Amino acid sequence: MVGILLAIQVSEWNQGRKDRIEEKLILTRLNDEMTENLEKISWLLQGFQRKEKAMDKVSLVFSGKPVETDSLFLSDVIISATFGWTVQSLQRLIYEEVNNTGRLAIIRNIELRNSITELYNWIQVYEGTGLARTNDYSRILYAIVPEESDTRLKKGLSPSEQKAIVDAVMNSNLNQRIIFEQNRAHYLIRLWNALEKSIALVKAEIESEMNR
Repeated sequence: MVGILLAIQVSEWNQGRKDRIEEKLILTRLNDEMTENLEKISWLLQGFQRKEKAMDKVSLVFSGKPVETDSLFLSDVIISATFGWTVQSLQRLIYEEVNNTGRLAIIRNIELRNSITELYNWIQVYEGTGLARTNDYSRILYAIVPEESDTRLKKGLSPSEQKAIVDAVMNSNLNQRIIFEQNRAHYLIRLWNALEKSIALVKAEIESEMNR
């Protein structure tokens, strides 16, 4: 009888040791995923901030400010349309793998476990609201302005060709959509800032748990 109890205790100890090893591995992988997401958010924020500044300049021209240089104005137009076709999704593969297999329960800290779940749920909700706020701003410009890259006007355009493109932009119905797109840019910047702070907080909780 004593031998059986001892065997059970050894088995439970071994299982507990395996669970702790797996728990640390799960936390490490989630921490890495959040690091990747923070880097992506930083990149997104830089892009949307460039978009916001460019849109302010384009809006001033639609409000009556003269175009000083056609090429510079068209560059602002391109940048204003480059970011925001859609909402870039953050990585959630590790979380979904761990959650769907039930291995999230291995994390002993219930508060941390809940924080992780709430964070990923919140990410999903906010990405959905960002996708819902789209319009034709970028599509209109991409149909009018020839590009060399996502942020540059096509090379080799003559002054008269550039002037014709500027006229086409000004004669389009873009002005009816610019306020909507400006508001959307402001909203997405607020969204990514909020997500950045939330991810950083949960990441700090994970790292604190890993160091115990």
